[in-house]
Amino acid sequence: MMTDLPNPNEFLDEEMEIVDLDGEPYVIIGELEHEGDVFLSLVPYVEDDEDDDEEEIEFVILKEVDENGEYFLATLDNEEQYAKIGNMFLELFASDDDE
Repeated sequence: MMTDLPNPNEFLDEEMEIVDLDGEPYVIIGELEHEGDVFLSLVPYVEDDEDDDEEEIEFVILKEVDENGEYFLATLDNEEQYAKIGNMFLELFASDDDE
């Protein structure tokens, strides 16, 4: 999903580091619950000198999954669900901009 988002570095929680399988760090910029599931939106972490607030940023959506009491993040394989949750995040980001 693509949108104009605030500076992702504003959301960096130094206690939590999320990295992809290639070791690239990501920052959580949003969280929402839908139909009993928790979804997170993430963007790649960029150093301050690389930041460009005017640039459109692509965000990734992951689902929190509980398997035998252990939590992990999983990708959404269903394109319709991905689009639906993505639009919900876009609405959330738009309402944050209005405030």
